[in-house]
Amino acid sequence: NVRMESQFSYSVAGTMGTTAQASAAAAFFARAAQKLNLSSSPSRRKRSDDESSSSAGFCGAIHRSPPAPPPALLRRIGVKEVTGVGKVKVMLRVAGDGTSAVEDSGSFLSVDKRRKQITLFDPALCGVVAPAPEDRRVGVAAPKMFAFDSIFTHEDSQAEVCSSALTDIIHAVINGSDGCLFCFGHAKLGKTQTMLGTPESASTLGIIPSSIAWLFRGISEQKQKTGARFSVRVSAVEVAQNLKD
Repeated sequence: NVRMESQFSYSVAGTMGTTAQASAAAAFFARAAQKLNLSSSPSRRKRSDDESSSSAGFCGAIHRSPPAPPPALLRRIGVKEVTGVGKVKVMLRVAGDGTSAVEDSGSFLSVDKRRKQITLFDPALCGVVAPAPEDRRVGVAAPKMFAFDSIFTHEDSQAEVCSSALTDIIHAVINGSDGCLFCFGHAKLGKTQTMLGTPESASTLGIIPSSIAWLFRGISEQKQKTGARFSVRVSAVEVAQNLKD
């Protein structure tokens, strides 16, 4: 008997359904699969490689163990709130080596998380009991205090930072308002760690992967509660070095 399959042909001998036929069919499909793999286009092979790599990256981390959305966000889904137009929050994440600046009496930086403020001292006068009279006159030695909406230190987890920074923004976006999170700081202070994190576990994911997971979770919850329709579009550009905005 001869069977024709597309561009392939195979021949079997013996009664249909016998062991010989099954072996021949298995051999045919094995050869066909090998030929398809060898003749596959570079783009298809690259796409397969990309899919394999993505399963091990942030995409895979979100699918395997998505970060739990903040309870405050889930409670507000489906609730229309009147928020101030152009409301801006400024949050500070203090980079450090694991030691608290507050514990160091000679430090030029003091962090007060309860009051959400930091105090800067003149480094040249740290540890000096009484500053020079000329410094007192012009106010050079006076501590400088800065207040923020939130302050994070090495004691705060990545999940706590993401939850505090994203809850209001994602809720506003789901309800049709604009939202933006901008991370600014000196080089080598952990901006990439804050924005991206690492894909080892849900607790190490940064702002961007967490916002993606929570946005789609929020959309799903909003659809169930209100029947709203959503359209998600994404565009991205990296502003670095000589690239101007």
